[in-house]
Amino acid sequence: MYQFVQWYNHEYLHSSNQFITPADKRVGKDVAKLQKRQEVMNRKKESHPNRWAKGHIRDWSPITKVTLNEMPEKEKQTV
Repeated sequence: MYQFVQWYNHEYLHSSNQFITPADKRVGKDVAKLQKRQEVMNRKKESHPNRWAKGHIRDWSPITKVTLNEMPEKEKQTV
């Protein structure tokens, strides 16, 4: 179990958390990592705009609210 927890918290890149590990999020490293990603993507788009068919790049802003199994709004109202 220890190995799984270590992997999940320190290696697994969560798609719902902008591909940041929980450990990086917890200690605040996510902001710098996401800012660097945004800068890299902006430079890549400038040098190769034809690669972005929709004309925009992904928003790499930090996620401010992280939940585990959040209840949908409809269900919250009935509880």
